[in-house]
Amino acid sequence: MKLSTYFSTARSKPLCAASLLTLAMSSPTWAACSYTVTNNWGTGFTAEIRVTNDTAATVNNWSVSWQESGASVTNAWNATLSGSNPYSAASLSWNGTLAPKASASFGFQANGTAGAPKVNGTLCGASNSSAALSSAALSSIAPSSKAASSAVISSSVKSSATSSTATSIASSTIKSSSSTASSVPNESAWLFEESALGFCNSSDTVKSNQTGYTGVGYADTADGENATIGWSINTASEKTYAVQFRFANGAGTRTAKLLVNDVQTQTLDFPGTGAWNQWQTITANVPLKSGVNSFKIVASTTSGLPNVDYLSVTGNGITPAACATAASSSVKSSSSAASSSSVNNNSACPKTLEGFATLNADGVNGTTGGGNASPTTVKTFAELKAAVQDRAARVVIVSGTIKTEGGSALEIASNKTIQGADKNATIHGGISMSGVSNIIIRNLNIKGIWPNAGPDDTISSRNSHHIWYDHLNIWDSGDGSLDITNESNYQTVSWTKFWYTSKSHTHRFASLNGSGGGDHPEDWGKLKVTYHHNWWSTNVDQRMPRVVYGTGHQYNNYFNSPGNSYCIGVGSYGVALIENNYFKDVNNPHQFSYDVYTHITARGNIYDNTSGNKQSGMGGVRKVSGQDFNVVPFTTAPYKYTLDAADKVPDLVTRCAGPQ
Repeated sequence: MKLSTYFSTARSKPLCAASLLTLAMSSPTWAACSYTVTNNWGTGFTAEIRVTNDTAATVNNWSVSWQESGASVTNAWNATLSGSNPYSAASLSWNGTLAPKASASFGFQANGTAGAPKVNGTLCGASNSSAALSSAALSSIAPSSKAASSAVISSSVKSSATSSTATSIASSTIKSSSSTASSVPNESAWLFEESALGFCNSSDTVKSNQTGYTGVGYADTADGENATIGWSINTASEKTYAVQFRFANGAGTRTAKLLVNDVQTQTLDFPGTGAWNQWQTITANVPLKSGVNSFKIVASTTSGLPNVDYLSVTGNGITPAACATAASSSVKSSSSAASSSSVNNNSACPKTLEGFATLNADGVNGTTGGGNASPTTVKTFAELKAAVQDRAARVVIVSGTIKTEGGSALEIASNKTIQGADKNATIHGGISMSGVSNIIIRNLNIKGIWPNAGPDDTISSRNSHHIWYDHLNIWDSGDGSLDITNESNYQTVSWTKFWYTSKSHTHRFASLNGSGGGDHPEDWGKLKVTYHHNWWSTNVDQRMPRVVYGTGHQYNNYFNSPGNSYCIGVGSYGVALIENNYFKDVNNPHQFSYDVYTHITARGNIYDNTSGNKQSGMGGVRKVSGQDFNVVPFTTAPYKYTLDAADKVPDLVTRCAGPQ
């Protein structure tokens, strides 16, 4: 991938790409708007425009405009695009409010050649000329003819991400027409990236399943009070330094204590960014002593910390330092078991969204549910029904056990988060989504009605998209435990346990990813569903899941249901990527269903005392009349995700699946 970045001040001296990027991120006073080419394939490109609130007041509803000299923009995400060269982009409801020093970004795709456009906007500064970092060489700066050059800033920019020996990346002279630029002192900035010298969490903290990060990933700790991210910073002198955090936070403000040398110096508020792939920055002025400083942020509440992309410290004489043993061990376990399972030493379990539900599509930017709406706690069916069927975005907290009434499933409206108040919270009956989107259901026990009369499916999705089912315990469903059918799309099922109390129940069919044996052509191109870290447990007979017409990704699941018929079935134009799962004491781990063309890619799985089919490759012998669909193997997921080693799956999943 080639990377080009354009800023709001001109430069006359070449500097390397890493230096330029770091300057943009650590000096928002002169780079309040930036334009970055994130991918360039010659005849087109994708780019990102980042807007930073460099004022002292909160800003609402930002907008920018720019003109492409050799390209035409075809679509955009995370902003409302208008105009036709020049283009304008306006913030959305969830990313329009920027606190001081906070940033928001949006992306777009264009046909043609990337240039060096000038980005205009109220937050872009008085001087908005551009300089281009060459996408071919990533080594030189082409100054804009419109830029003045009256003030000079000398800046040495360094990064711990490039070398564990902490060498300087580059030194550059930067020219600006801004009248305020001349007041900026000569200082250096060091970028502390994950998995490099100066980063004090163990490697299992580093994740890369979200998009938009810099370096190799970002720091993602388990939710919970006292979750910690730490760094070790060496300074040349004792003084106050500007420290910037780049972070993402799905919903609501997360508060952290800032500790320097194990003494709390201040409290930081990380506002919600709207989604876990939307990044902002905040800056704090922090006193550091001369020499090595232990630097930590520690979660003040059970919601934990945001994901942190990097830490940037501005001031002369900044270098990363080796982490003290006590500092690193207090944050994460360094044992091989903890490292391989991505779980820390306090047995906290992952709660990060991965899979198809993260993708921006069908007018929805990922899956955020009720977002940062104020939580509503419900204890009765009437309260639950009123909250989940309201048209507003809501976060609904289920307390105790609530039984659905009326003999049918409870319908859920769009933009809802429904979660248990604790690991004992239970819904007894059934819930359903039909023609809705953007819903999160998590941390709940959901008991079906078998052997009594009531809703057939414990959870069902029909013609709905962007739904995340997480940390659930589902059992004794009348028909399907979790059925995703009828043109549903972009869903993720994670950390969920499926089981039945008795084999006398003859329909122990856990989960559909599409229905029918070749008679639902309207499902073609839809039904994109991820199943990861689920526990298919006692007495589940089949459909773990069954994929037809859709695209299924099953990874790191634990199949342990002795006496079953089959585990994963794929058929009727369906395709599946089945990787790093653990099959134990089960029959037919994965097999073709029906005789219509289909495809299975299977890799990295462990088959422990299994029997029967482990089919892969192309399956089926025919097309359905009137359905001229071409089956293309699904081998690479269109999102980033954390893949655990298959041999660690039984311990990890049995400990972490279900409500926490």
